[in-house]
Amino acid sequence: MKKLNRIILIDDDGNTNIYNEFILKKTKAINTIQKFKNPIEALNYVCTNNSDIDLILLDLNMPEMNGWEFLNIYEKTNNKKAPVVILTSSINKDDVIKSKNYRSVKQFENKPLSINNITKIIERVAFKTI
Repeated sequence: MKKLNRIILIDDDGNTNIYNEFILKKTKAINTIQKFKNPIEALNYVCTNNSDIDLILLDLNMPEMNGWEFLNIYEKTNNKKAPVVILTSSINKDDVIKSKNYRSVKQFENKPLSINNITKIIERVAFKTI
């Protein structure tokens, strides 16, 4: 498997970010993993450092700014769009449907992240085989 340069994790739950980082490291397919608990800080980062970001894993339910608000701004302000995979605990079918309205969203996944599903995500989304 090819290696990704940088993956951005955006989830307000620090434990979830730690777990996801652990799973991502087990794949040995990522050079750099950056975690953000605050989606506003993440948005500022991805909009100014977007040239080396290969994939964004985004939670939907966050207090400062939810995933939909993040996506609305991200799609308007960012020239190079790293693919986004929504990684959420939401089981609302309306969220799946809504996610299809965003060009940058390539996949909708439910937590928890596993080695098997992140491997598939990397192969299909980051390397554009779908």
